[in-house]
Amino acid sequence: MNITIDHNHKYAVNGNSTPGVNEIMQAGGLIDFTGINEIVLENACATGKAVHSICELWDKGQLDESSLDDRGRLYLESWKKFRADYGINSFLGIEAMVGSTIFGYVGTLDRVFKYKSKIIMADIKTGTGKKETVGIQTAAYAQAWKEMWQQKIDERWVINLDEEKPHPERLKDKTDFGVFLAARTIWIWKKNHNKL
Repeated sequence: MNITIDHNHKYAVNGNSTPGVNEIMQAGGLIDFTGINEIVLENACATGKAVHSICELWDKGQLDESSLDDRGRLYLESWKKFRADYGINSFLGIEAMVGSTIFGYVGTLDRVFKYKSKIIMADIKTGTGKKETVGIQTAAYAQAWKEMWQQKIDERWVINLDEEKPHPERLKDKTDFGVFLAARTIWIWKKNHNKL
């Protein structure tokens, strides 16, 4: 499976346009930015992208820490603390693109690693606010990972990084993937009726 992503964050599998996890969740009404101030939303997106980039480069041994501003340094220290506290020294996947051929979607997961003989999928978020839909998102990624690598994800976590310390949390809702599939059904209906 050859997954690509363009500058508009649109995915393709083997050259064919394929919906992303977030696109499906938006179509199903699970992600809705209506009513959020555009500047606030842009700032939050910029912070999230910057923190993901910082953590990715650190995990790959490619980060020039002298290039970071004070805020970036604090987020990095939070990520380093998480890794040290849980003894995470290597990863099975870092910002890895995955896809489900069974259900026809793709996405980019944040991390997969081993912890106490379990395979963990983790999503990195900034701040400490509750992110209800992250369980649905990671359940979709877990299915795609299993299909691509024939490797079951034992647990899904969200790691909220703030500027002081990490807040890891296990995602336990067993209905998450079913909810994702319901959103996928809505996406298909909207596509078939030119509502996307």
